[in-house]
Amino acid sequence: MSRNISVLALAAIFLSVIFNKAQAQDIHSLNIGSFHSPKGFGICLEKEYDFSTFDAITLIADMHGVLTGEHPRPGVKMTFTRNIIFKHYDKDGYIIDLYAGPGVTAGYARDIQKPYCLIAGLSGVLGGRFSFPTRLSVNIEVGSDIAIDITRNERMGNIGISLYKSGIYHIVFPQLRIQYSF
Repeated sequence: MSRNISVLALAAIFLSVIFNKAQAQDIHSLNIGSFHSPKGFGICLEKEYDFSTFDAITLIADMHGVLTGEHPRPGVKMTFTRNIIFKHYDKDGYIIDLYAGPGVTAGYARDIQKPYCLIAGLSGVLGGRFSFPTRLSVNIEVGSDIAIDITRNERMGNIGISLYKSGIYHIVFPQLRIQYSF
């Protein structure tokens, strides 16, 4: 329980730093919505600063092994990416943006054949955003996390650091974000 509180406290600190940075810049639009993927489910926030860049923050319930019944509860993961729009189409209020961006990820989740562990590293995303005149947008993406996981071995009493394999193997899983623009 104290681990979950620690992770949530770190997430709150992370979000406050991001929001303070956003207040210093001129925000063009703010999108809030839901995140759906075989990787997990969650909430997302997009802050568009101009027509060429936007930040995306996603808080995910990491479902590795939960949907298949291997594990009883999900982990938690937060991802931040700075996305650069490299192609923009606009026709009668229907907008398509193609983007890619680097970022960071952190959390407390399970990796392949491992217990719960701390995760920290880099992330990346490639996707398309489809915006409608009704202020609704749908993002379809693929993303990966190149991160390390830190695991405590209860029997040996030591700490192990290794590559977070789920972040690389799950790049093939699509990500869907459905958002409303304010």
